[in-house]
Amino acid sequence: MRRTSGTRPARLLPVALAVALLLAGCAPAPDLGRDTAESLQDGVLAVTTASASGDFQSAADSLRATMEQLESAAAERTVSPERYRQIRAALAQVETDLQNAITAAELQRIKDDLAEQAEAQAALDKAALDQAAADQTARDQAAADQAAADQAAADEAAADQDDAPPASGGGPGNSDDKTDKGKGNEDKGNGKKK
Repeated sequence: MRRTSGTRPARLLPVALAVALLLAGCAPAPDLGRDTAESLQDGVLAVTTASASGDFQSAADSLRATMEQLESAAAERTVSPERYRQIRAALAQVETDLQNAITAAELQRIKDDLAEQAEAQAALDKAALDQAAADQTARDQAAADQAAADQAAADEAAADQDDAPPASGGGPGNSDDKTDKGKGNEDKGNGKKK
């Protein structure tokens, strides 16, 4: 699991240290055997070390093992009932704090994942908007280019029409006049033969 801010693991330390002091304060005495005390101290140290580094799963595993050792010690009567209750209550507090730290770390991981997804979505949205703007700019440019080409073609056609010779229809070089003249000449030629 990822480590969140140092507040949760730091909170576990005082409780775990209190358990260690409960255990250390018992020199071999009838209420706690020496081997049992050392074993429980090692377990508490493992919990403290793992939680301080943000490895909550290892801390939880170590805590479970320490609780099992305490239960075994109680069954074997290597811990007095009074000392068992004190240590059990302290370990239960560590368990609660550890579970809260695990929950907080999981919530932070979810928040981080959601933030990453939101950033990725924002980047995709921006890319889509940028692409849409680029596409619109390209369409606008193509339309402007087409309009310019159409205007140039219209201007060229108008210029060509202004440069063209005038259309026939009544001017001196009219072909209708030539046809009429030819007809008149035919009549004259016909008249001479008679």
